[in-house]
Amino acid sequence: MHRIIWLTFAMIAFERGLIAWTDRYLLSRPVCAQYAAQLRKRVAVFCEWCGSDIEIEAVDCDLANEWLAELVAAGKNPQTIDGYRRALLAVWNDAYLSGDNENPPLRLRKIKKPRLIIEAYSHDEIKKLLAAASKLITEHQDGNRAKDFWQAAIHVAYSCGARRGDVLTLDWKHVAPSGRLTFLQNKTQYTHTVKLSEDAIKYARKLTSKGKVLPWPYEKNWFGECFARLRESAGVKRGSFKWLRRSAGSYAESITPGAGARLLGHRDGRMFSKHYADSEIIGESAAEPPPI
Repeated sequence: MHRIIWLTFAMIAFERGLIAWTDRYLLSRPVCAQYAAQLRKRVAVFCEWCGSDIEIEAVDCDLANEWLAELVAAGKNPQTIDGYRRALLAVWNDAYLSGDNENPPLRLRKIKKPRLIIEAYSHDEIKKLLAAASKLITEHQDGNRAKDFWQAAIHVAYSCGARRGDVLTLDWKHVAPSGRLTFLQNKTQYTHTVKLSEDAIKYARKLTSKGKVLPWPYEKNWFGECFARLRESAGVKRGSFKWLRRSAGSYAESITPGAGARLLGHRDGRMFSKHYADSEIIGESAAEPPPI
């Protein structure tokens, strides 16, 4: 009997832990697996700093601010710290609104994030990436040639401006003969329509797949590592696969104002301007006073 009572109390305490509450929070929301994993990881960092999985009602501003202050003092990237802050705040606020935490998150320390200068691949850099891809001699485990896959991946990503996760899930059944493509954006859950270039379709058609435009037979995490190696072999010293999305939007914007946000599927042009617009590509003129 005593053992049953102890186990009951232990189970109740476990269910009221911050990590368990995070799972409860995620189960109530239609979020993607990547976001869920990221949120759990960030909350776990806070629990590790606390020394254990603390009860949800123990989370308050003094404790959270002490943690954030230590991260700042340790020189952590402000973007990373802000991500930790937002993750903890999301779960904490949910518990507060449900009445399981009586500490309102009103005095949570703000994190100053420096504005970034947005950079994207130039056409010259993209051509170097394509040239390096054309020299690959290996095959993927599904039998597709690496050179065909990476040339297709670069052309597809640039022509449609999709996120990497969406690029790897595009399906041929959604591609019209004209190249018109409609797909569901995993992050926003909005449908989006673009047009694949002739080169994108030409190289993608060389790949054997079960309906996927870009069949990737390995773990998704390996994709970024392989692209980084391709970039190094091309002699391109900066950027990641995400930069192709920035390039697509920036070059579209350079031709028609407003086209960058439309191509990338942003409903608010400010999102494009803040995170994807490369001013060098768009061709924004520098302001200057008249001569004396």
